[in-house]
Amino acid sequence: MLGIPQFKLGGGTLGRALLAAMIAVGLHAEENPLDLPRLMQIMAGAETREAAFIERKTMSLLAEPLVSSGILRYRRPDYVERMTTTPSQERFVYDNGQITIEADGRERKIQAKDQPSLVALIESIRATLAGDEASLRRHFELRLTGTRVNWLLEMTPRHETLGERVAHIRVSGRDDQLRQFEIKEVSGDQTLMTISPLRR
Repeated sequence: MLGIPQFKLGGGTLGRALLAAMIAVGLHAEENPLDLPRLMQIMAGAETREAAFIERKTMSLLAEPLVSSGILRYRRPDYVERMTTTPSQERFVYDNGQITIEADGRERKIQAKDQPSLVALIESIRATLAGDEASLRRHFELRLTGTRVNWLLEMTPRHETLGERVAHIRVSGRDDQLRQFEIKEVSGDQTLMTISPLRR
């Protein structure tokens, strides 16, 4: 048994039965397969997000992974910022169709329309955070598995320019929180970002 206490709701046995039924319904809901429209609805609920990340990039040419860490920020509808703090400081911002990169004391601005493959990579995380299914489908074939408390969204590039480099992208999470973001390249190289939400 679940060790449910005997609450007196008009009778001990009735109270226990009602509580057991409510818990069973909750557990059943968590175990139900999650579909993509429902996941997008869940993700779309937050206006802003901030999380710490640790990224490990494994490359065939290197004996050890490249490890970096920092902060990810998102603000609806299309602001994404990645602030790397170690091993060096770098800031990457995607906002309203413009990409800004700050590194080594220099700033560079790029129009997103000139970098379609880069935009697709950005959209894989931005559109997931925004619950923007239409944008995800423009760039990727999508396959969602799992439940609300443990889901995995696999994205396969639709367009040849990105598909020549990237085999797939996998995003996993719990409820509306991202847990991991993985890019597997055609070459076998892999980037794995582990995400730990800080606050809303």
